[in-house]
Parts: sequence; C-alpha cells; structure tokens
Amino acid sequence: MPKLTTKAVEAAKAAQSRREVADDLTRGLYLVIQPSGAKSWAVRYRIDGRPVKETIGPLSAFSLAVARQEADARLKLVARGIDPREAAKQAQQADAQRRSRTFAAVAAEFIELHAKRRNRSWRYAESVLQRDAIPHWGERPIDEIKRRDVTKAIDTIAAKRPYAARHLLANVRKLFAWAMEREIIEANPAAGIKAPIRIAQRDRILADDELRRVWIATDAAGYPFGCYVQMLILTGCRRNEIAGLRWDDIDGDTLTIAAERYKTGRPHVVPMSRLAIDLLASVPRIEGQAHVFAGRGDVPLSGFNKRKAALATAAGVEFALHDLRRTVRTGLSRLRVPFEVAERVLGHVQAGVSTHYDHHAYLDEKRTALEAWARHVESLIRPGPANVVSLATRTPAAHIADG
Repeated sequence: MPKLTTKAVEAAKAAQSRREVADDLTRGLYLVIQPSGAKSWAVRYRIDGRPVKETIGPLSAFSLAVARQEADARLKLVARGIDPREAAKQAQQADAQRRSRTFAAVAAEFIELHAKRRNRSWRYAESVLQRDAIPHWGERPIDEIKRRDVTKAIDTIAAKRPYAARHLLANVRKLFAWAMEREIIEANPAAGIKAPIRIAQRDRILADDELRRVWIATDAAGYPFGCYVQMLILTGCRRNEIAGLRWDDIDGDTLTIAAERYKTGRPHVVPMSRLAIDLLASVPRIEGQAHVFAGRGDVPLSGFNKRKAALATAAGVEFALHDLRRTVRTGLSRLRVPFEVAERVLGHVQAGVSTHYDHHAYLDEKRTALEAWARHVESLIRPGPANVVSLATRTPAAHIADG
C-alpha cells in the first residue's frame, strides 16, 4: 500500500482476512482493516522486552493526524520506561477521583460534617446551596470552580435577589474554606469577593384593605397555596415553617414547629384561633401525604415566587410573604397585645435576663392574642359590627425587631 494519507486511509479496501497497514511516518502505528470493512488504529511497542499491541480506537473517532499524535504520545512514554497502559489507568483513576469531588458532593459533606454540628440554622444553609449554588456548579469538580464563576453567579442572582446573593456568597465562602482545610481544593475562589450592596431593612406591612384583597385572592386560589397564605396570615409564622407543616405537628388547637425546623433551634408552639382551626378543617387529607400543604409527592410546598407573583397580581397588591409576618406583628401591637406576648407569638428570642429567668410558656396569652388577630382579619373579610382596631397605617411600631 502507498504512503498513508487521509485519502489513502479512506480508500483502503477490506480483504478476506484481517489486514494491518504500517504508517511510514510514525513508527509502530498501524491501520487495521477488518474483513467487514471496519477500520481502526493500533500501536505496537515493547515493554520489558515483551511485544505489546494496544488499540487506539476506530477510524470514525481518530483521524490519521490524531492517531499519529496518540501513537507518538505512547511511544514517548515507552522511551522513558513507562508503560502507556498503566499511565492511562492511573490517569483514569485520577480523573474519576477528581470528578467524584463535584461541588454537589462536597456541599453534601459540608452540611453533614460541618454545618449540622456547628450551625443551628444548617437547614437554611442547605436550602441556599440547593437553590442558588447547585444549579450553577452541581456536577462540576469543585477544584475547577474559579473566582470568575463565583462572581458571575453572585452578580446574576443579585440583579433580582440581592439578599439571596449575599446569603449565597456567605455560605459558599464557608464551604470553600472548609474544603481548603481538608485539602480538597487549594484556594478559596470566593475569598475577597465583595457582597452585593446591602439594601435597607424592609418595613412593608399590609394596610387593612390590602390584607382584605390578599385574603380574597387566596380564597380564589384555593388549596394548596391559597390556604397556605391564609395560614401565614393567621399565625405569623415564617413561610418555610408552614410549608413544612405536617399533620403530626397538629395536636388539637395547637401546632408545633419542631426545633430542627425552627430558626432559634427550639420548638415553637402556636395556639390556633378558631378561624385557623376552621381553615385546617377545610384542607384535604391526601393519602400517603404527611404534609398539610403538599407539593408534588410527599414533599413540602415550594415554588413560592411564581405562586406569590400570581397571587399578588390577582389581589392587585405587591407584597412579599415575609411582609405578612411583619403585618401580624404590627397588628398585635395595634390590638394592644403586650410586647412580651406579641414577641412570643412570633417566636422571637427574648433578650436580657428574661432569657434566663422567665420560663413561662405564655400559651394562654398567645392564644388570646391570635384569637384577637383572627377576629380582626375576619372583620376585614366579612364586614360587620365588630370591636376591632383599624390597621390602616403602614408604619410599624418602633420597638419591633423583624425576624
């Protein structure tokens, strides 16, 4: 056969038996032609005096030029006394090990081995990583994530959700630092990156008419999201606390947010008003579903942003779900609920000596406060004679700490 060229390789014909055509440019490289017409490349060399024939791959995957490069690389290793097959095996193992250290895998280890042991709010850290980091880098080897990747993700999220971007940066910075300590990575790509500009603390509360319109929109939305928002309004709980509410958390006229799901790391007992009890009585019990407000499958309700946006449009009221919690807290003050009771309704940690000396559960007082709040809500959605206090102003009480 004449000198191997691309055209010559393509034109080579099969014979009744297997053929090998040597390349005159790269010594040891052969074009292998099977009787079926299939063509592939192989390279021959000697290791410890023993002949070795190694297949490079099919012609469809390796052109003549590439096959020469592959053969040349192997022959250079042989010249250094290295077995190309062992070198390839070690390279594959190293690559597999590197790829097993994906961002998602290391993040899971970080939560399990570090956050759970040192951070009572580890569930929040986990949710931040799952929501905003894993979609960007989940399957990437963690040592391939560079500073520009982090800044790009932070900038993208900050354009619409600056608070979320700040929280993401704080959590990935901790994760990368933890990975550095364990020599998983050599440098922290999030170190030194400035957080997005802090936005002034929100003080939005809903006026009476706005709260009424939101409630009407939730009635139209129905189960699950409409009922879920109504429960937020009646209890003042955080969105994830009610989203994760399970039927087992309800005992008569009280519901309990377990310590592992509560921000303070302590269980939070919420006495339910008559209106809240009636609301739960209307919620369907789905077979095999442990959660009161069910997502797809036996998981908590999610997809808040889209659902809330649709609800806000229907109500003609722009608001965030956390604004409802702030509205409840402000409403309790307007209803002359004592400060220490209103704070405990929302489960805020008490400061000062009361933390150590006041262990009263305030269960009856919280029940009275939430019943008064429910009567006020009911007066808005079912107008009629009622002894209630108007909440028309949007200015929150000065002593209220948001949370």
